[in-house]
Amino acid sequence: MDRPIELKKPHVLRRAIYAILVAAALVAAYLFAVSTGQRQLSVKRGNLNISTVTVGTFEDFIPLRGQITPLNTVYLDAVEGGRVEKILVEDGAEVAVGDLLVRLSNTSLQFDAIAREAEVTQQLNTIKSIELQLEQNRLAHQRALIDADYHIQ
Repeated sequence: MDRPIELKKPHVLRRAIYAILVAAALVAAYLFAVSTGQRQLSVKRGNLNISTVTVGTFEDFIPLRGQITPLNTVYLDAVEGGRVEKILVEDGAEVAVGDLLVRLSNTSLQFDAIAREAEVTQQLNTIKSIELQLEQNRLAHQRALIDADYHIQ
């Protein structure tokens, strides 16, 4: 059969030891909090300036390092590469649509344009010479017709 188990009562000495340990932990925590709560700064006497208090403007300088970034950044690509001849707008300046930013030059592109212009001029001269030959042939045929007409009469 089951019988109830009687619980032993803790000794008074054991309770007193636990109470002393808890009190010691609380005192240690309090002393730690109080000792780290205050801050002290030791300064050499030669680094202090002592003078009378006057009324005036307070000027303070705090050196800070930072990085400034623009709100919007737009990257531009040139269709043709080249060399920057002149910068027309400085960094950070506001621009409107259609404003020129830089002037680029590309010597190979310029030579290519000149060569194509020369080809176009040559083709135009060829067309003019063909038109001249056609006109000369037409006049020669007309002269031949007039000559043949004269011989027939």
